[in-house]
Amino acid sequence: MTGVLQAIASFKAAGGKVWLQGGQVKVRYPQGQQLAFAPVLQHLRAHRDEVVNLLRQREESWPPASLEAERKFGHAAARLYPFLGKQVRTPRGSGQLVQVFTDRVAMLLDGADQLSFFAPDDICPPQVM
Repeated sequence: MTGVLQAIASFKAAGGKVWLQGGQVKVRYPQGQQLAFAPVLQHLRAHRDEVVNLLRQREESWPPASLEAERKFGHAAARLYPFLGKQVRTPRGSGQLVQVFTDRVAMLLDGADQLSFFAPDDICPPQVM
């Protein structure tokens, strides 16, 4: 699972998106970048079942307050609002969620002395990653 998690993290870091829709894995990457994303896409396809399980775990792990915030504010990043000031997980480890915007979040990673920034969909509740 770690290899799949790293592949998804590198895919997202390069500007791609990976999500689960109707039980199928969907991907999006910047136009004209198919060759750059090809190795990661090949890895994700080869481990499709693991990718589906990981994405499903992430979706099912959100507490009701997070899902209500997403519904109320109308964007996916809002599911992070209940975690402001609390511990969450990132692809680089856990830390305290400091700020949430629709396109990025600010984190103080455990043991760090400066903020790190992530895409909102890279963040999940502390019990899942």
